[in-house]
Amino acid sequence: MSTLLTKLAQHTAEPLLVAIIVLCLSTMASGNSYFNQPDGQRPFGPASGAWPPDPAMLMAGKVQPPSAMAAPNGYPPGAHPNATYYPMSPSPGSNERNEFVWNFDLKLLNFFKRTTNNTWIRMEYLLWSYRAPGARPIGSDRELTGPRNRLDGTAGPGASVATMEGFNFRHVNGVRLTWGVPLVSGDEVEHSFFILQRNQESFDSSGQTILTDLDSTTVTNAAAFWDVSYESTVSRQTWGMNTKFVHKVSSLDTGFVFKLVGGIRYLNFDDQLNTTGVASAASPIGARTGVILSHADNHLIGPQLGFRFEFVHEWFTLGVEPLFTPALNIYRAQVDSTNIIDASGTTLTTSTRRVDLSAIFDITAYMRIRLSENAMLYAGYSYLFASHVQHSFDAVNYQHDPSARFTGPVVRKDLEELFLDGLVIGGEFRFK
Repeated sequence: MSTLLTKLAQHTAEPLLVAIIVLCLSTMASGNSYFNQPDGQRPFGPASGAWPPDPAMLMAGKVQPPSAMAAPNGYPPGAHPNATYYPMSPSPGSNERNEFVWNFDLKLLNFFKRTTNNTWIRMEYLLWSYRAPGARPIGSDRELTGPRNRLDGTAGPGASVATMEGFNFRHVNGVRLTWGVPLVSGDEVEHSFFILQRNQESFDSSGQTILTDLDSTTVTNAAAFWDVSYESTVSRQTWGMNTKFVHKVSSLDTGFVFKLVGGIRYLNFDDQLNTTGVASAASPIGARTGVILSHADNHLIGPQLGFRFEFVHEWFTLGVEPLFTPALNIYRAQVDSTNIIDASGTTLTTSTRRVDLSAIFDITAYMRIRLSENAMLYAGYSYLFASHVQHSFDAVNYQHDPSARFTGPVVRKDLEELFLDGLVIGGEFRFK
């Protein structure tokens, strides 16, 4: 062996490799010397294979904690009566530490087992709609038709203000994921997240002359005329999350169950307006491209309270759940305008950040149909209302005062309501 190592060291450029090989060979040699001892003379462990225990006993859970398996006089666990052992002196407190770790592992395992039992997850497809804004004007604080004047007060061509009459914001796709965790008390904690895809509606002038109304206290009937093209687009997205604690109050023999619901809710509503008008050299305002960008981002958060009333049958469940949330709306609105008052190309940016009181009310009527012991079909209808929400098209103040420092439309506070409703369909799976 030594001759082999000497030759290997002479022909090897890496001493580290030699050290690793020496360590492996020495370990093998010590192992052989241990197992080649006569029966009963190994210092730790029986000769007849009583340790480790039979794998079948391990799988059946019949292995006791180390303190219960320890033999007298400090012999190692699994002591064999026909083997010879050398006494060991365990370190002070080692058995107590082993017992604590063993019991803690068992308690942790039982906790996770109880938690996962009856834990459920539900995935839903949402087909919701916003309430249509109607014939609300874009480019003015009022709906206007007929001749308008230029900024200098002279006569302008006949034109009209664009409206959102064709904007419906209907049939918006979305998803919602809900995870329920049962508690030892029999109550439940539910975590839910939903998101709707960004929805967009547009208006195109189609050859009409569209104006941006710029009335003020000093200049009346002032307007910017877009005789080549005009397009306005409104896009929006809503998402949110909540955590609910569901407490069962009563359960009648007739199958009716009443539960109290409490928790916290967050709702985000993001709304954007983009208008682009193109004027020719023949337009009263001259050749230019005017742009108005408005963005409103709402963050509503607050505690939610409500109840859940269900009729539970062996094969189906009918229920209704109204929830109310007194909330704070932390929102930001910004308006960027370019080439509206003049053709300098300078972008005027104004913004505001505010916190206002708001409220969220939503109600869901639903039905669950049992498909198997673990799986259920879920279907329902939801309605959601939120007050004091800033929309992008309401955040634009088109009134212009030439004596002021502003050179275009600016931001303003004008809060409205948000309405959402639609169908819910999905599946629920319970872990047993």
